[in-house]
Amino acid sequence: MRNNFKIMLIGLLALICVASVGAYALMTPQYKTLEVNGYQLEVPDSNANVTSVNDNYKTYDDKEHNITIKSYAINNVNETNYTGSAEVGAQMGTNMGQNTTIENKTVMNKSGKYTYYDLSTYQNIVITTDNYDTMAHMLKTLNKTDITPNTENLTVNLTSLNDTNDTNNTTTTTANANTKTTKKSSSTKDDGYHYSEQYGTYIKEWTDNDGVSHMQSRDGQWKESYDERTGHYQSQSPYGYEDNYM
Repeated sequence: MRNNFKIMLIGLLALICVASVGAYALMTPQYKTLEVNGYQLEVPDSNANVTSVNDNYKTYDDKEHNITIKSYAINNVNETNYTGSAEVGAQMGTNMGQNTTIENKTVMNKSGKYTYYDLSTYQNIVITTDNYDTMAHMLKTLNKTDITPNTENLTVNLTSLNDTNDTNNTTTTTANANTKTTKKSSSTKDDGYHYSEQYGTYIKEWTDNDGVSHMQSRDGQWKESYDERTGHYQSQSPYGYEDNYM
C-alpha cells in the first residue's frame, strides 16, 4: 500500500513537472531568424514571410504581432524601380516621434509605436512595432552585413531619403558617396552639430528655458520640438509636417 502511494506521488510530481515545463514553453515567446538585405534579426514566430517586391526591395508584414519591416538595398544594379526606397522613407516619416534609446540604439516613439531606422550608402531598413519588448529583442539580435555592389562605376538615383534635390526630388548615390560621407564625417566645425545615423545628416539637439526639447539638422530639412509638459510635438521633414499631442 505504501509502495503504491510512493509510486502515485512520484507520478504526480512528474506530471506536475511536465505540465510546468509545457506551460513555460507556451508562455515563452518563440522566435525565428529573419534575413533581409544583409540585415539579420530575430522576430516572433508567425506565418509571415519576407516578400521580395523586386531584387532590391523587401518587406515583412506580421499582422499578428504588429511588426512592419521594409528594406531597400542595391543588390541588383540594373534594377530601375526605386519606389521601395521612397516607401522605406515614408514609413519612417509617418512614424516620427520622440527619440528614445532601446538596446543602445536610437528609436522613435510615437504614442507607443516604436520605429528603428538604419541608413547607409547601399542599404537601409525601417522596423516598426507597438510592442517595446518585441522591439528590444529585435534590436538585441540585429546584425548587419554591408552590401557593396560589384562595380566601381555604379550610379543609382534613389528617391530622396537623406538629401533632397530641388529639381527632381531625387538623391544620386554613386561610388563616390563613401568619399562624400567621409568628408562630412571629418568635419571639425564646432557648431554643436553631430552626425546622426538615424537621420543621415548632422543634427543639433538642445532644450530651451521653457523645457521644450528641440532638434534641427544643419541643412534645415529636419526640425523637431517636443514639450514634455503638454505632450505637444511638432516636426518638419522631407516627408511633410506634423503637429499633434502625444
